[in-house]
Amino acid sequence: MLKGVELIYAAPISRLIADAHGYNIEKDIQFGETTVPDVLLLKEGDFVIFYPEDAHNPGCSVGTHAVDVKKAIFKLPFRG
Repeated sequence: MLKGVELIYAAPISRLIADAHGYNIEKDIQFGETTVPDVLLLKEGDFVIFYPEDAHNPGCSVGTHAVDVKKAIFKLPFRG
C-alpha cells in the first residue's frame, strides 16, 4: 500500500460458495461468498501476497468514509 488504508476480505477458495457465473479466465475473477472471511487492514507501507488458492475482496472502505488509496499490484504467472 503506497497511500491510504483499505480492508481486504479473504478466504481460501475451499470456503468460497461460488456464484452462478463461474470463473472468468479473461479477467481472472470469480465472485462468491463465504460466511467466515479473514479481515486484513492494509495501511501505508503494508503488503500482502495472495496465492491462487486465496479468494480476496480488496478495496473495501474503513469506517463510513471512502479513502483514496494508491497501491502497486503485481500478478505473476502461476506454474503449478
